[in-house]
Amino acid sequence: KAREENWPLIAVINNDMIGNAEASGTHLVETDVVRIFSESRSGVDSNERQLARYVKEIGERYVPGHTVKLMYRADRYRRGGDHSSFVNQGFTAVRMTEYYENYDRTHQVVREEDGIAYGDMPSGVCVPYLAKNIKVNLASIMNLADAPMAPAHAEIANASELSNYTILKWEQAKDSDGNIDQNASYEILYRETDQPEWKILDSCKADSQNENLSTEIPLSKDNYFFAVRSKSAKGNASLPAFCR
Repeated sequence: KAREENWPLIAVINNDMIGNAEASGTHLVETDVVRIFSESRSGVDSNERQLARYVKEIGERYVPGHTVKLMYRADRYRRGGDHSSFVNQGFTAVRMTEYYENYDRTHQVVREEDGIAYGDMPSGVCVPYLAKNIKVNLASIMNLADAPMAPAHAEIANASELSNYTILKWEQAKDSDGNIDQNASYEILYRETDQPEWKILDSCKADSQNENLSTEIPLSKDNYFFAVRSKSAKGNASLPAFCR
């Protein structure tokens, strides 16, 4: 339905099992870590991976002491989530789930056997842990809602040249009417090729009506990955646009 009606979905965060803190069998407990699974159909910098990194950055900023663990897998073994249905239709989607699972409560008839409680019951929910995971969702969604649209057509402009400088080019963010968003500024992101998280390299403000922007930075494209994201006047960031 979303594909047929061309819904303008920026991101889908599927929450599936985010309230249990204790592992069945091992009885390990974790109340400060939540997992976010992201698929990769176009390499390590798929749209899903960018969304996962975004949720980690924003979630950990607004929920101090809570860790969003990046899981570079589509999902857990022998399991699937509703996020994959959206990915299959071309939308950007990730799955968030608790760090430890209690399999006694998963797909079970509610009962008690040998002193073990089976089934999905309110008594199995760790409310403080659930609340932190909800806050991660809320912070991510509100920041995306208040951010400009992401830049389009981000790329390395001098990819065919031998140079220790890298030139990045992108199309400015547009508003809901399709005009250049004059309130948007832009951040250049970078990271080493074996690192999972972006760092901020530089910021720039576009004052002109020129649809395309570019910048030259003194870092080799052989040593780093690059991305560009737009920001609102209040600092709300869009999803990163990976520079290919």
